[in-house]
Amino acid sequence: MPGAAASPQASATHPDARRFLVAWGLLPLATIALIGVATGANLQFQWGTAFVLFTCPALMLCCIRKRAIDAVPLDEALRLFLVVQGLLLATMWATSPVSGLGWSKSQTSNFRSAHFAERIGVPARLALDGPVRVIGGKANIASALAIRLPERPLVLIDGDFVASPWVSAEFVERHGMLWVGDAVTPPPEGLVANWESDNLWWAVQAPSSGQSEP
Repeated sequence: MPGAAASPQASATHPDARRFLVAWGLLPLATIALIGVATGANLQFQWGTAFVLFTCPALMLCCIRKRAIDAVPLDEALRLFLVVQGLLLATMWATSPVSGLGWSKSQTSNFRSAHFAERIGVPARLALDGPVRVIGGKANIASALAIRLPERPLVLIDGDFVASPWVSAEFVERHGMLWVGDAVTPPPEGLVANWESDNLWWAVQAPSSGQSEP
């Protein structure tokens, strides 16, 4: 009988193997979820993927131990696999910015980057007396505006030259810089913030020479 064959196989599982699967298949995902619930951390989708390889065997082992699975025909397993994959694809689409359902975790999915780039670009060029060569500040805002500005400025991530080796301090001194941020990220000391909305400001750091080079 299939059921009789399953029990010896489950009982023959070595305790170390069982502990290994639980430790690597279930504990990391549970810990990541707990961190998100307890601290409100901005969890990345890829954080748990390294452990999913062990998650399925761990879940199967738990089910076999409880005799919930004796013998699953291949065609039924295939149908279940297709259903699960369909649900995963539907969930991925529903939580993406393109779905329009508002379930996306992206904080910039509804950010009107083209609108704000047009509004900020004109006065920023006047203040810089030239094109916007560098834009810095909060990374997600700066990068969203950078791809909308016709100059395609370099992005200085969080104003950090170490995190942005493609931008040099000399380049900023020569061409100046457009700073952007939100209500929780104040502008650098000495710069005046111009508010475009309740949660978006911009400021200009003039070139050291007083005029940006072409």
